[in-house]
Amino acid sequence: MALLKIAAGEMDYAPTEELHRRKLLALLPEYGLGQLDEEQFEHFNRAWNRITAWPDAAPGLTAMKQDFMIMTLSNGEYRTMLDIAKLNALPWDGIISADFFNSVKPDPAVYRGAAEMLAMEPGEVMMVACHAADLEAAKGVGFRTAYVRRPLEFGPDFPAESTPDFADYAADDFVELAKQLAADKQAGAI
Repeated sequence: MALLKIAAGEMDYAPTEELHRRKLLALLPEYGLGQLDEEQFEHFNRAWNRITAWPDAAPGLTAMKQDFMIMTLSNGEYRTMLDIAKLNALPWDGIISADFFNSVKPDPAVYRGAAEMLAMEPGEVMMVACHAADLEAAKGVGFRTAYVRRPLEFGPDFPAESTPDFADYAADDFVELAKQLAADKQAGAI
């Protein structure tokens, strides 16, 4: 996978949209779609910009935003994340793209760079994700972590990922996580 090769320094950095473009060019003939014109190809390549969020994302993030600053830290390009936010009414306070650091997650420099952009120490930041590897890398630089279970994240033909035992929080969705965080904030635990 290109992202892992970039993070490991085995491949030169390229923006995610360019990586998607390369992969799409390689796959289209295999599926009999090699005849797409440039406009069709670009529309297809920007499908990532039109991803529908999980139904609990907007209400859960809205609840979290009452008590916390919420940002996305994504391998997706800034414009992609803007489009996704707009399409799904996601109430982020801001967007941090790994592209800002000319790298990709799980490169530790991305997480450290995000904390620096926020003028926060790593221990003051919590990474929320449905990918254990993302949380493991964030934990490795000192972030707190919250795992949101997404049994179908990798599709119906793949087994659900196990909840990592190192996660500070675990929830079935963002609404449940928001309740956990609000209770801990009220109790003075965070």
